[in-house]
Amino acid sequence: MKAQKVQHLSAEHLSAYLDGQVTPEERRQVESHLRTCPQCAWELESLRHTVSLLRQVRQVAVPRPLTLREIDVRPARTPQRFWLLPCLQGATVLVSLLLVVLVACDLRLGLGRAPQARP
Repeated sequence: MKAQKVQHLSAEHLSAYLDGQVTPEERRQVESHLRTCPQCAWELESLRHTVSLLRQVRQVAVPRPLTLREIDVRPARTPQRFWLLPCLQGATVLVSLLLVVLVACDLRLGLGRAPQARP
C-alpha cells in the first residue's frame, strides 16, 4: 500500500487564516486539514506563539523623523577647485594651433630638408 502524499498548508495561508483574512469556505478547509495534519497544526501554533510574543514587545519611539528634508535631497555642489580648467583648455587649443602652423610653414618652405652634399 502506497503512502499518500499530504499537501501541507503554506505559512502564508496559515497566517491569513490566523489573521482572519480567508473566506468562510477556506476557513472550513483549513480547520478540516488541521484536524488531520499534526504538522500544520504545530505550524499554526508556532505562528500563534510568534504573534503573542510580538504583541508583548514594547514599542520604542523613533528618535527623529524618518523623512528627508529638502537639504538632504538637493544635489551636492561640485567643488570650485577647477576654476583654472577653462584657461588650460584654451591654452591647449592655442598651443595646438601654433604647432600646426609651424609644421605647415616648415613643410611649405622646405626648412625641414637635409642639406645636399656638393660634388
